[in-house]
Amino acid sequence: MKGGIIMKGKIIAFISAFTVCMSLNADFSANAMISLGDIDGSGSINSADASMILEEYSVSSTSEISRFTNAQKQAADVNKDGTVDASDASDVLNYYGYMSTGGDMLIEYFLADKPADSSNNNSSQDTQMQKLLIEMGKAVNKERAAAGLQPLKITPYLMEISAVRADETVKIFSHTRPDGTSCFTILDDTKVPYYHLGEIIAAGSSTVSGTLEQWRSSTQGHWQEIMRSGNTHMGIGVAYEPNSTYGWYWEIFFAESARSLEGEYIP
Repeated sequence: MKGGIIMKGKIIAFISAFTVCMSLNADFSANAMISLGDIDGSGSINSADASMILEEYSVSSTSEISRFTNAQKQAADVNKDGTVDASDASDVLNYYGYMSTGGDMLIEYFLADKPADSSNNNSSQDTQMQKLLIEMGKAVNKERAAAGLQPLKITPYLMEISAVRADETVKIFSHTRPDGTSCFTILDDTKVPYYHLGEIIAAGSSTVSGTLEQWRSSTQGHWQEIMRSGNTHMGIGVAYEPNSTYGWYWEIFFAESARSLEGEYIP
């Protein structure tokens, strides 16, 4: 397949682009009012809230230090199990998807109204995916730290577009999108003003270590993009489709930006 190579029965591919953009990034601010699922107090529940939950889960699970206020902890524990973890982020993302399709139910009723069997299965799979994303983010930065490089920051927006790109690679394993345009057309450069963009994709491995090894062993520039000193931010996507050619699909979207981006954090 154009743009990829076969390695041990798995396909990997790489593309990178360079450009300059003078767009300004909007400053991030949050309101004081916080309700269930609305972690940043913006008045709406979206992927930014899910990203904040994942950041809190990532930090607290390793250092036992919480960055949340008591009000944010209560808002983040959307499933009311007494802990803030990836399952809460999954519930927030599911609710955000529901609202994006015209839903108008409050999150409390949305969660209570979910069919028991399907909700448990979907929540379990979503939680697994969220944990894989956190694991990959930490693994990438661990490799960069070992090489004396600065860690890459994650943003909710980059995670959103990486999730879309991972799903798209299930349909067409390429840096060309299903509509025939470049992978970089997914980016809104008013949200991510950049000097450099890069994307790496991989397929076939269900584990972070296996996928990293694919990229490390590649001769096509994958590892060089991971270790590129100028990169400042990344988004990570993973998709699983059992009836597809390769099953598991991974994507990392890299950006070099001189700006602080909305909701950025180090995994």
